[in-house]
Amino acid sequence: MTTTYNTGTISVSNGSTTVMGVGTNWIAGGILPGDDFRAAGLTVEIASVNSATSITLARAWPGAGQAAANYSIRLIDEGERSLAALNEIISALGSGNLSSFAGLEGASNKMAYFTGAGTLAVADLTVAARALLARAAIEQANPTDATAGRLLAVGAFGLGATVLTSVTDLNAALLNGWYSYGLSALNRPFVNGGTVLVLSPNASRVAQIAIEHNSGKIATRYVSEAPPASGVWQPWDEFVTASTLNGFVSVEEITVADDAVGVVDLPGSRTSAMAIIQTSLASNGDVQNVNCGVVMLDAGPSPAGFSVYSGTSFSVTSTTLTGTSGTDGRTTVAPKTSGQLQIENRGGASRKYRVTFL
Repeated sequence: MTTTYNTGTISVSNGSTTVMGVGTNWIAGGILPGDDFRAAGLTVEIASVNSATSITLARAWPGAGQAAANYSIRLIDEGERSLAALNEIISALGSGNLSSFAGLEGASNKMAYFTGAGTLAVADLTVAARALLARAAIEQANPTDATAGRLLAVGAFGLGATVLTSVTDLNAALLNGWYSYGLSALNRPFVNGGTVLVLSPNASRVAQIAIEHNSGKIATRYVSEAPPASGVWQPWDEFVTASTLNGFVSVEEITVADDAVGVVDLPGSRTSAMAIIQTSLASNGDVQNVNCGVVMLDAGPSPAGFSVYSGTSFSVTSTTLTGTSGTDGRTTVAPKTSGQLQIENRGGASRKYRVTFL
């Protein structure tokens, strides 16, 4: 049987879905979604009952605003409400979803899924997959979250990150991954900041490779005590690269005519060096091992040269060379006080000399 509720008064604005009551008790009155709200000759379905004095309409109030106005709510008969629910079920069945679901053959470790509109199929759902779905958190909480079984997020441990996780003490960077460090970071290998790659094969060994940002210099170190957090780190070892060798290793080439002297500057402002001197004929490039040698040089105020290795036609002296100072048929080298190396060629033909300074 349909009944009506009209206790109290209501207020509602034009275009609003909120109805406020005074002296109403819509919860106790049994008002439910689907009942009809009526005022000023208009009827709108109720979407929800929020409290004893507040309801929400299913659509905006189309009439003029009402203040402290009379109203009535038509409570839908339970038979009508049941019929409406049944119609919804019939509509759902008509979509094919329930009939398709009913046609599936259930089995252990299977799950249903849609393959299209109104069609379903079954797929495997393993024990491991169910355990993963049951987890409260399946993704990392932060880029360095090392909780077992969690999925890696983008940027985890520096992988694919546009901004690396920063560390303030390189001794504390123990988890595998890429990190950044700044000018004030403790235990950094160089003056400036950079990035550090952490490699940890097990619980008792950690290695780090650090790269300084503005120079590209590289250094490495390791700790091999368990646990690494309380171990003693080995000193940083800098990698030998072309940039770090600049000024320490230098290669010069010079062609010296027969009975002439060529001069090569020592690298940088150095006045001492080890020089590896190789020679070949300028005409065809044939290497002349007998005219090669390795020399320790002092090109300071008191020039001196000492042969480490000499070919049979290679000599070292400490005097100024003129082109005919040395023995005919030989190559003679000597340092000069100006930080230079003299090379005298008396081999009978023009020669090309390659000098590697160490």
